[in-house]
Amino acid sequence: TLSPSWISWKEIEVYEGTEKIPTNLRYYGYLSNDYHYQTPTYFSELDSLANTNIAWGNVNLSTFKSHGINVLYSPLNFWTRPSSGPDAGRLVLMPKWPEFWAKEKRDKIDPYIDSIYGFYMDEPVWNKVSKEEFWIFTEELKRSYPTKKIFVIEAAPPIRNQTIPADYYKDVTDIGFDYYFTLEKANNEEGWVEYLDLTQKFTPYAAGKNY
Repeated sequence: TLSPSWISWKEIEVYEGTEKIPTNLRYYGYLSNDYHYQTPTYFSELDSLANTNIAWGNVNLSTFKSHGINVLYSPLNFWTRPSSGPDAGRLVLMPKWPEFWAKEKRDKIDPYIDSIYGFYMDEPVWNKVSKEEFWIFTEELKRSYPTKKIFVIEAAPPIRNQTIPADYYKDVTDIGFDYYFTLEKANNEEGWVEYLDLTQKFTPYAAGKNY
């Protein structure tokens, strides 16, 4: 009533909303990963939102399946991170990875393969995974499960510094990068400028992939 506008505010009416579930999204993930099993009500909350059908995980696959959630599976039995020696601090293939991988396929992946949407690795260049070992990893996934997607999210620093080897992601089907404004740049405008610069620098690596 104090506004200078000519609108008759008393005539504004509030209507109940209609269907809120987006119809144009085929897959959508809503922070649904193994960590959230620590929250007992988590899946009931997701069910009430009715907007999640992709998760990131490699544990409790039966629970994901029972809720109709597809999984981006992160294989654990490829990698180790030595605490000493020449490879200290970086991810390297386990010495007997084929043996561990065969067991993981048999016991954890194959029983739920229909619920696994694809495989995922987080920030491989940032974790100092060599191109040769990353190729072994992705080629094995492609050979074992040729119809499944291979996802990668890379960190911003190697994109910014342009230290990613050529053809590093040759067998990856879906690719992207993460960039945290509040960690990288406190000023959002400056953060957006750098985000766009990172997008341009990373675009060549996304050629022929879902970006």
